[in-house]
Amino acid sequence: MRQPTMSYPLHVVDTVAKGIAPSEIMGSQVRRFDVLSCTSSLPADIGQRREGSWRPVVAYNGMYDRRRSYTAAVLSALLISDIHFRREQRLGGPDRDIELRNGLLRFLPELRELLPEISLILVCGDVAFQAVEHEYGLAREFLQEVQAELRGARILLIPGNHDIDREIATRPEQRMWRSSLRLKKLSVDNRDDKLMELLNDAEAGPGLFEALTAYNSFAAQYQCAISVRDPNPYWHATVPINDRYRAEIRGLTSVLISDSHDNKSTDRLVLGEFQAADLASGTPGVVNVTMCHHPYTWLFDGQRQENKLDRRCALHITGHDHDHEIVRNGGELGIQLRAGALQPRRNPEWAPRLYGLSFDVDEGDEACSASIRIVSALWVRETDGFVIEVDRTEKVPIRRAEEAIAPGSDPRILRLTERLGSLQTGDLWSVAAEMGADLGTLSDGPFYEIPQRLVELAEKQGQLPELWRLTELRRGQQERDNPFA
Repeated sequence: MRQPTMSYPLHVVDTVAKGIAPSEIMGSQVRRFDVLSCTSSLPADIGQRREGSWRPVVAYNGMYDRRRSYTAAVLSALLISDIHFRREQRLGGPDRDIELRNGLLRFLPELRELLPEISLILVCGDVAFQAVEHEYGLAREFLQEVQAELRGARILLIPGNHDIDREIATRPEQRMWRSSLRLKKLSVDNRDDKLMELLNDAEAGPGLFEALTAYNSFAAQYQCAISVRDPNPYWHATVPINDRYRAEIRGLTSVLISDSHDNKSTDRLVLGEFQAADLASGTPGVVNVTMCHHPYTWLFDGQRQENKLDRRCALHITGHDHDHEIVRNGGELGIQLRAGALQPRRNPEWAPRLYGLSFDVDEGDEACSASIRIVSALWVRETDGFVIEVDRTEKVPIRRAEEAIAPGSDPRILRLTERLGSLQTGDLWSVAAEMGADLGTLSDGPFYEIPQRLVELAEKQGQLPELWRLTELRRGQQERDNPFA
């Protein structure tokens, strides 16, 4: 029995006419070809369906390899770290780093040629420099510009040590809590026990997050605020790669005990076992990704965390040191990306960087792997622009997703839910109001479930085309074809 036809995006790389620039063909009703050969156009029978494997496919370099299956949808992201907005900077005024930010905006069209459909902006900590409100206001304006260039991409961010208000962190009670976890005599397990005691203490638990007040006010608009509980000291986001595979992204908090005394010897930091305890390796159809501001050498429990995340994650990203490195400890283990800084401290080694990431799935006959592409762009002073320095793809084994497409997993629904989830809070509520939704009922439950509940409501009322239109208007993509029309 044939499964129902669904509409998938199909990315075809035309190396003959455009080098590596992709063109997106929307509305194809094909899931697999025996042979696909093309240069600048697709074959006339592209709409024909075939029996057998019903997976989306993609042709690279003008040829489709019949021995392999490909997924057509690709999840792409912009990654920046250590942007260090300072209180003396004024957008539009005296600001020596504005050339970097303008250079990033100029570079984005080139990055989008390499990585189409960038739907995420990942910020790996140190948004501010002294963790004051004005610095976060500057960061908000800048990220809005980046979002506009990327048509409303969703922002996910974590705090760094410069997002800690050190005036708060040096108060007597704060110093007592933080220094108690830095006693040399503590073993890794003893330190973890002590961390859990502090977090569960009625005063110390919330107190450790007081120094993140300004950061949390900023992060809340992106649903990335953290606290001792509700939300957790970390956040988690599920982002579809395609209709059968998804990225599970965990934002870890390495600054729980951070203050002005941080160093890599006596006053290191701690993550704690709990932040990644529920991350499971080998879940079918899942690509695990983590972001943690501090590299493992800055953590008392760094060796244990590195070993755990190497086993459980396809990609783990760190920042802080302002140095770029891609590390692979073994073919069966994950990739470590140590991200350079967008706005680093100025010294002879000053080397601003940004990154493009893409996540694809390669379903071979014998094994399944996540194909992770890392594009690193380096600021070149002589040309006043970012230049691609590294373009590297690594494959990490993952478990194959179930063959059957679960009811309700129409990829158009997944795409719409993800797009709704990428909206700012105010835009999301505006869309809900225009759809005539009962806002009280809609908000009855976790905030992150609102996009899904809104989609379910629109589906029941036959309003999916209108919900798509309103969502795309908020994302600046009103010209995009409506798959529900």
